[in-house]
Amino acid sequence: MHLLFDKFGLVFLEHFNEKNSTSLTIMIMPAATFDLSRTFSVALFIAHLSAKRLAPATISTYISGITYVDKLKGCGDPTKVFLILKLLTATKSPSRPDVRLPITLPVLRLLVDTLK
Repeated sequence: MHLLFDKFGLVFLEHFNEKNSTSLTIMIMPAATFDLSRTFSVALFIAHLSAKRLAPATISTYISGITYVDKLKGCGDPTKVFLILKLLTATKSPSRPDVRLPITLPVLRLLVDTLK
């Protein structure tokens, strides 16, 4: 993973996957100061990555890149805001639908007969 800086002050996070020789480049907007719009942008970025079904560890890695750039620039860290921390926690929890079915009378009889 590499951080790339261009002449306009934009920061890019580049990740190269050696297994299948693919590259992913993500633009990270620079933070002039810590403000609510920056936190909102990070929240939208997390939602975008989650919608693309990226692994929670990958999302955390990208957020770490944002934190790193913010520390280099001496800006406030939007990733330590309660909302962002909760979003990161939510990406780690499974959100699978409950596939359990209620125990019907025939299934209950089968269970009771099995226990006899």
